[in-house]
This record gives sequence, C-alpha cells and structure tokens, in this order.
Amino acid sequence: GAISVPTTFRYGATFDGRMWLAGGTGTENLIYYSQRGRPEQYGAFSFFDVGVRDGGAITGIYPYSTSLLVFRDRAVDIITQGVDGNYQITNLHPSVGTTATNTIQNVPGFGVMFLSYDGIYVVSSQNSDSKLPSLRKISSPVDKWMQHIQVTSMAKATAVYSSKWNEYWCHFPADGSTVPNSGV
Repeated sequence: GAISVPTTFRYGATFDGRMWLAGGTGTENLIYYSQRGRPEQYGAFSFFDVGVRDGGAITGIYPYSTSLLVFRDRAVDIITQGVDGNYQITNLHPSVGTTATNTIQNVPGFGVMFLSYDGIYVVSSQNSDSKLPSLRKISSPVDKWMQHIQVTSMAKATAVYSSKWNEYWCHFPADGSTVPNSGV
C-alpha cells in the first residue's frame, strides 16, 4: 500500500509521530502524511486535498497542541484526530490566511501567531480540553501601521519570538516596499 510521493512539496512538519508534506508546484492543495513512526512510507489514501474548498493554495503547515494547522492564502484549516482514530480536516477560519509563512511563531502560553493581510492573528486554545482552538486578531492597538502592509510582498515578512523579552516581533514590507521595512 505504500506509494512514492512527489518531490515538489514545499512545506513539511512532524505531527502525531508522522511526517506531513504539503504545498508546492503541482501539489498546491495536497497534504500527505506518512505511516506512524515511518516517515518514508506513505499510504495510497493518506492525504487531504483542500482544493475543493475556498481559501487558495497551502502556504504553510505548523503543529500546535494536538492538531496540525494548515495555512492557506485566504483560510486556516486544522487537522485533528477523531474519536475513531482517523484524521479530519476542519476549516478554522474561511477568510483569514497568510502568505507570510516566516511569521508563523509559537508564543509559549499564548498560541501560534502570524501575519495576515490586515494584521496579526493568534490561534490559541482556551484550555487543554478544548476540541478546536480559536482564531482572533490581536493587532488592533497597532492597526494604523498594519494598514500599510504591502500585500504583494508579504511572503518576505518575517517574525521571531523573544523568550528573553516575552515578545513577538514582526517585520513586513510596507508602503510599496518589496523588503521588510516596518515592524511591530
């Protein structure tokens, strides 16, 4: 039942003892996952195709708590394991997404933060019993700077979490620039 997977995948992550591969040329909407404990073996039906949903191409994947976040141009999906042991994919938000993959950062005790087209968002769980985390915008205090994001160059944005200062720093292209020239 093992198959060869395309070599064009752009994003990879480990989650639930498996290797997950997603996005890339010719595989923009596909997410493949390996057999548990065997990162080189992929089953013929061990994949998801998000091309049947609105939200665009996959722009990144990121493990968070007991789920795998799937970032797309204009959506965020989440892969979780159901009670039957099978994986399921659910749309976490149908219109917030990102192409700024280098801004996806885990902030301990807070959640996974990332830059979207209109500001900074966080994916967080209210508590460990929560089935699905929530997505909320947190950049409202700095919205006047967020209005200057150069959307066509967002892929060049970058961010880092400083454990020393307990801060998330995000730098992005703004006001027509093609390189990060503004930060919050």
